[in-house]
Amino acid sequence: MRKILVITIYTLIKFNVAFAQIIDTSNNFTVSNPTLNNLYLFNEIETISAHGLADISFPVCSIPTIDASVNIDLTLAYHPYGIRFGGMGGEIGVGWSLFKGGFISRKSISGPHSPDYEDSSTNSYKQSYSFSFLGYRGKFNIRRNNDDFIVTITENKSGELKLNVQYDPVTNVIHSFTFYDSSGNQYLFSGYKSKECANYTPPSGIRGYFAYDEFILTEIKNKNDLSLCVYNYQTLQKEIPSPYYPCSLKNKILSSINIVGKGKIEFTNDTFVSNPFQTKLNAVKVFDFNNTLISKHDFSQMPGKLFVYNNNESLADKYEFNYKELYQNSFQGYILGFDYFGFQNAFCGPWYGSQKVSPEVCTTGVLQKISYPTGGCKIFDYESNDYSFDEAGVSLGADFLPDFTPYESDAFFSELSHNYSYQTIFDGQINGSLILNNIPSLHGLLLEADISPYTMDGIQEDNNNLLYPKIGFFSASNLTTPVCTFGSTYYPTEDCNFTGLRASDINTLIPLTPPFLLKVLAADPDISIPFRIRKKIPNPVLKKWDYGAGIRVKNIAIFDKEVTPMYYTTSNNTVREDNIPVKEFHYDYRMFNEPNRSSGCRLNFIIQLYSASDINMFGIDPYQPIIIYKNITVSQKPNLGKEEYTYLAPDYFLPYGTSVVENDSYISTPTYPPLLWGQVLHKKTYDSSYKIKQELTNEYYFSNLEYISINLSNPTPNGLYIINSSLLAWAKIKKQTVTDYFYNNGISHSITQEKEYIYDTVNRLPYKEIFKNSKNEIITSTFIYNSIVKNSLFPEFSSVSNSDITLSNNLINKKCSDVLLFSKQEKNGTLLSTKKYNYSLFNNAILPSTIQSSKGNNNLETKITYNSYDNKGNLTQYTLESGIPVSIIWGYNQTQPIAKIENASYSQVSSYVNNLQTLSNGSNEASLLTALDALRSSLPNAMVTTYTYIPLVGVSTITDPKADRQTFTYDTFGRLQYVKDKNGNILSENQYHYRP
Repeated sequence: MRKILVITIYTLIKFNVAFAQIIDTSNNFTVSNPTLNNLYLFNEIETISAHGLADISFPVCSIPTIDASVNIDLTLAYHPYGIRFGGMGGEIGVGWSLFKGGFISRKSISGPHSPDYEDSSTNSYKQSYSFSFLGYRGKFNIRRNNDDFIVTITENKSGELKLNVQYDPVTNVIHSFTFYDSSGNQYLFSGYKSKECANYTPPSGIRGYFAYDEFILTEIKNKNDLSLCVYNYQTLQKEIPSPYYPCSLKNKILSSINIVGKGKIEFTNDTFVSNPFQTKLNAVKVFDFNNTLISKHDFSQMPGKLFVYNNNESLADKYEFNYKELYQNSFQGYILGFDYFGFQNAFCGPWYGSQKVSPEVCTTGVLQKISYPTGGCKIFDYESNDYSFDEAGVSLGADFLPDFTPYESDAFFSELSHNYSYQTIFDGQINGSLILNNIPSLHGLLLEADISPYTMDGIQEDNNNLLYPKIGFFSASNLTTPVCTFGSTYYPTEDCNFTGLRASDINTLIPLTPPFLLKVLAADPDISIPFRIRKKIPNPVLKKWDYGAGIRVKNIAIFDKEVTPMYYTTSNNTVREDNIPVKEFHYDYRMFNEPNRSSGCRLNFIIQLYSASDINMFGIDPYQPIIIYKNITVSQKPNLGKEEYTYLAPDYFLPYGTSVVENDSYISTPTYPPLLWGQVLHKKTYDSSYKIKQELTNEYYFSNLEYISINLSNPTPNGLYIINSSLLAWAKIKKQTVTDYFYNNGISHSITQEKEYIYDTVNRLPYKEIFKNSKNEIITSTFIYNSIVKNSLFPEFSSVSNSDITLSNNLINKKCSDVLLFSKQEKNGTLLSTKKYNYSLFNNAILPSTIQSSKGNNNLETKITYNSYDNKGNLTQYTLESGIPVSIIWGYNQTQPIAKIENASYSQVSSYVNNLQTLSNGSNEASLLTALDALRSSLPNAMVTTYTYIPLVGVSTITDPKADRQTFTYDTFGRLQYVKDKNGNILSENQYHYRP
């Protein structure tokens, strides 16, 4: 019977499906069938981070290497902070990135990045580096210690890493680095971007030096030194002639990644002769090991359009991207610039206020809409961040009151216009002079005049010799000498039509008594000047927040048809009425217990910058978060429920509203480490009736905090400093409690479960998992890895032998710390089962040899024996407890199992291996199927299951021991289309429809 499955893909499909073939040798050997788990499907709730940002990313390809612990993933990602300082362009477009390799970037402490310039042979040598590759990010320092270099990883929030440095023992020049993960995989950084310069300095003459900017990832190997993938680069070079300072610039551009035995990824780039360090990514192509095209992604029209081609480049899925524009007509008379945090603003000159936050324009340039290939789109609505706490989690308090302080003091922040309105006291003309009789106090008043330039006789306008009138301010105590004047050196008001002076500014100059006199001070004292007096009136309800520190998501709407990008910004109500979203999410950032207060904490590691060049000069990460929100509510419209998130924030250990002040100026920093800021502390889920459905609570473990160093940068152009402290620590979930709620006749019932983790501090993996179910039963699982041989926990198992310790030390020497040696499970303190994993040398590689297990307190018994492996580390024979051997033949460059033979040893089938492997490496599947059928026929006493594949796509046939064959067919985009039985009948069929 045919089963048709209509698959609605609510977002981008995972473009290149990589079907992992899973071997469960503890019980049996299986090859997984293609399933919908291989598709990138829509999430029921569009979640965001504690920074108010959505995950906007599209998988480009995912290719497993011959070692299951390493996967090569390429993902196209968008970050809205790319619009900072006019846009960080990159090789794809503003805000877009395709991280496809790895780098180690060297930060100069003094002088150029040059081993020739700096003396690396002395103990004074010290350098700081940052690294990023395959999900790992962090920093490390290198210092000289007599005849060696000492490497200290100062920041690493990912998994366990070790690092070796390779250098010339004669010249002491560092030429490469090698990172090791907990599985012993090696990441080699042996190439670098560089420049060579000759600097003429009389009278010493020409002194040349070689300098490099960063090392680049060149190869990945596993713990047994098998090469997994190789990164190839194109060298771009530019000569800069100069009689005194000639230079040769060399840049390395990634051209391809060869995944050994699997295929390759090729990158096509546009380069610029004028700047070899500027490139534009045009296309990414994926090929299998026979050089057959699997897919192509065309980035040539990014950031506007992305084309995804099928395997013969005849069809393409097109994705379009729209970005928010600034409509100049709405801001006539304003000057456009950037606020204190690097986002666009609009202000009225002069420079006072030029870096104020403008909530109306700070989202200019951000991604607004994604259109999908077969119709439908997703609309993003961004808004300005706001905050009411500082980095110490302390409330900013009275700072939210209407502002009557001089403009200079708050030049970098918003006007808090959401907390006041204006009352007009006077609106008229000054004809020479004006007496203000009925104003008893100047407190809270704003004096404004429309001062336009005028021209005296004989002075030409085109000579730019315009004169501006000024207004003098007099008090009753002295009507001859003005207390102050304002006019050409005015402070701007919010509407840009008037110049103004805050009357409270005058009060700070001299005590004044009414009445007050305003008098025109100009060559023509009879000039008439429009003038008004306004007073700020605080709103009845104080809104406790200030705007700024970046942008955040406000709404996300999902449509099954095309909709204008201005869906959220248009004033045309018809657009809303005629376009109802399929799904719509709204995000609120107020405190749960105080709706008029923002839950935002503005972090203090912000630096005042004027341009994007400052980012490069001072090593600023433009994507570094500026805000962390304590509370975020995600509501699904209309009235379809909500989720409430509470995040770990800087004040986690401080009671709400508590201020701790030191020396009247510095607020103490809480002890909870910054690496946990932004992690989910609580999550509550409500149904459409807003009754609670589930409550989740997390507790966190973090390793011992160790401050490695505190570095003070050179001053920025603004005279400010960047202070960087290196904190070596990591964090994991310690305990998770989940309560599910059920309702029966309006009465609430709940079930609570808890799971607790204790970690191996070396490999950061759980050593114990303690699960408490709804029946209050406690099930404890314990895992012993080879890393614990030097830990007091290791002797917990009485079966530990000297050979176990020797093996563990050998693995540690290979930088491998996550090899499982023992496991056990207990229930309420009673031992249920124990497993022991044994290893031996096969082809000079440490690989599993046996698995032993026992129930209760019984002795361990061998359940499975691993007899042999090939030269790639693939299992070729194992023997079950019953004594029945099972053999496996690997094809497709020894990357996929093509035959499983039960009741036959590998030596019995070895004569078939070479021919089957040769056929699988070719492109004639029919010949391979014939040979596999012949293998089955030649072994009547064995049960033979065979497999064929479309490389980098999925399994194409599975033939069971009875010779019944299932065939899997894919479309040209590599998606499973239908499955047929041996008679050609369709067993299941998949139909794909896009929705955003």
